Amino acid sequence: MRRQIWIMIVIVLAGLAVFYFGNAKTVENVRAADTNTMLEEQDVSEPEFIEPEMMPAESVEPAVPEPVEPELVTPNPEPIAAEPAPEIPEPEIPEPASSEPVGLEPVTPSPEPAVQEPEFVETMTLAQLDEEFHYRFSIGQYDEAKEAADRMLKLAEKTGGNKSDEYAGALENFAILQTARGSKIEAERLFREAGQIYKDLYGETHVKAAENQDNLGSLYFSRGQNEEAAVCFLQAIDIYNKLNDQKSIKLAEVLDKLGQLYYLKGKFTMAEGSYAQALDVYERIYGRQSTELVSTMNRLYELYFFKREYSKAEELCIWQRKIYAINYGEDHPRISEVEAKLGEIYYVQERYRDAERAYKKAIAIDKKNLDEFHPRIAAILSWLADVYDKMKNPRAAERARKEAAAIRERN
Repeated sequence: MRRQIWIMIVIVLAGLAVFYFGNAKTVENVRAADTNTMLEEQDVSEPEFIEPEMMPAESVEPAVPEPVEPELVTPNPEPIAAEPAPEIPEPEIPEPASSEPVGLEPVTPSPEPAVQEPEFVETMTLAQLDEEFHYRFSIGQYDEAKEAADRMLKLAEKTGGNKSDEYAGALENFAILQTARGSKIEAERLFREAGQIYKDLYGETHVKAAENQDNLGSLYFSRGQNEEAAVCFLQAIDIYNKLNDQKSIKLAEVLDKLGQLYYLKGKFTMAEGSYAQALDVYERIYGRQSTELVSTMNRLYELYFFKREYSKAEELCIWQRKIYAINYGEDHPRISEVEAKLGEIYYVQERYRDAERAYKKAIAIDKKNLDEFHPRIAAILSWLADVYDKMKNPRAAERARKEAAAIRERN
C-alpha cells in the first residue's frame, strides 16, 4: 500500500516535470520566432518540439491488495506560470523622403517678369533725319523714307513737344509721303496741322507758312483742284513778297507752278507773267548761264510757240543753246535738241534755209553721240525732208526720207 502511494507520487512528479519543461521550451521557441521575423530575407521554420522522456517506473510485481480501501489524496499542485515574453519592438522602416517639405505649404512659382527690350536711342539729329527722308523719297524708297519720318517725328516730340517747329516739319514729311502714295486726304490733314503750328509759332507772315501754303497748293494741283491750288500759291507768293525775299528758290518754284496752272486753264498771259517772274528769280539766284533756268525756259518756249510769238521763242532757244554750250560743250545732245526747236521755229516762219541749217546741225551732233540708227535721227531727217519739199528740192527730200525709213526698219 505504501509502495503504491510512492509510485503514484513519482508519476505525478514526472507529469509536473514534463509540464514545466514543455512550457519553458515553448517560451524559448516564441522568442526565437520573434527574433527571426526581423530578418526579411531568411525563411526560418519553427523548432521541432521534443517530447521529454518520462522516467520509467520500476517494474514491481503487483501485490495482492488488502481488502481495506486506502484513502487516496491526490495532490493539486498549482501550475507554474510562465514568464511573459518580452515584447520586441518591430524595426521602424523609414518612409522615403518626400520631395515636398513636410509641414510647408507648396510654393507656387511666381511668373517670370517680362523681358523688356532696351529702349531705342536715336543716334541721328533732326536735320540728319530730315535729309535722310528727302534722299530716300527722291530715289523712290518709300518704306525707308517713312522710317526716317517716323523717327524724326518721335525725336521732335521728345525734344520739343508736339507744337514745335521740328514736329511740324516731320508732319509735312509724312504728308509728302502720303501724297506720293495716293492718300491725299490724309496728306491734306497733315499739311493743315503743320500749317497751324507754324502760324501759332511765327504768325501769318513767315517763310515756314509760305512753304506750307506751297505744299498744300501742290497737293490740290495734283488732285485737279485748280482753284484751291491757285489760292494757296498766291498766298505763298504774297508772304514771300512781304518778306522781301526775292532770291528764294521756293519763290521761283511756286511761281513756276502757278504759271503751269494758268497755262492749263488757258490763261496764257497770266501764265507768261508767272513764268517770266520765276525765270527772273532763278537768274538772280544762279546767274544767267545756269542750267537751273532750263526747265522754266522750256515751258515758256512752249507758251510762246503756242501763242505764235516766234521771235520770243527764238530768243529763248538761243539763250538755252548758249547755256548748254558753256556747261556741256558744242557737240552735246542737249544742243541738238535746241537746234531741232530752232529748225521748227524757222520752218513755221518759212525761213527754210535757216531751218535746213538747224536740222542738219542737229543730225550731225546726234550721229556723233547717238547710235546711227537712233529714232531721233530718223525724226529730224523727216522734218528736213519737209523743208526740202518747201524749197522745191525733191531729190534731197527723197534722199532724206529713204535714210529715215532705213533707220526705222532697223528699229
